[in-house]
Amino acid sequence: MERYSGDPVLTTSAAPSSDAPSPLVIEATGVNHAYEGQEGWVRALEGFEIAIPRNQFLCLLGPSGCGKSSFLRIVTGLMKPIEGEVRLNGRRIEEPGLDRGIVFQEPALFPWLTALPNVAFGLEMSGMDKRAVAERAAQVLRIVGLERAAQLYPYQLSLWHAPGRSKMLRCC
Repeated sequence: MERYSGDPVLTTSAAPSSDAPSPLVIEATGVNHAYEGQEGWVRALEGFEIAIPRNQFLCLLGPSGCGKSSFLRIVTGLMKPIEGEVRLNGRRIEEPGLDRGIVFQEPALFPWLTALPNVAFGLEMSGMDKRAVAERAAQVLRIVGLERAAQLYPYQLSLWHAPGRSKMLRCC
């Protein structure tokens, strides 16, 4: 079942010069991706092209199944396109990296961990120095106003369930 095979969401014509860093933060060329849905294979991205210049704000909009989440997973390195390539700051994306994150549609917290270890989890898995992990996790909690909640579990925080709060913490 083919749900979407329309034009790209955004294309710009900015081309990087060979001697300067790419002015494009994200660039996708010829990206094809499909996944198996309830009613068969869905072509989520077909010949998808996008160029996102530095300092641009972008919102991906489209119907269910058109490839928004697939593209974001490709940008974060969580999956690879069937064909084509995606570049971040001029470098081909081959795997996940600490230079990018994704906020999933559902909360992704460990209920058995308090706020601080929940925030620190991804950094710890990356192999970052334990002291640097602790400092960054505490900094993120301060940024979102939860420094006093560092030792509380998710169920102990009614505001933890506020839309976006837990998602933002996990991404940082």
